[in-house]
Amino acid sequence: MIGVYSIAEVIDSAEQYDKITILHVIPDGFDKGQLKSLAAVVEMVQMKGGIAYIDSDLMRTAKVLSYAFEYK
Repeated sequence: MIGVYSIAEVIDSAEQYDKITILHVIPDGFDKGQLKSLAAVVEMVQMKGGIAYIDSDLMRTAKVLSYAFEYK
């Protein structure tokens, strides 16, 4: 993880309650410190009502997307 602008964008999106914000962090390639920071971002997104998690399972995201837009 070199840049942090995407983190700012996801937090901004989570603050806009007319949007559904989904953040899926795939942990592969991040070190322990980076994962700790990303876990804090995940928590912030969740506190704002977004869906956020750290997981290697891409099928989880497919299910989350399907469910999120099924009831919109």
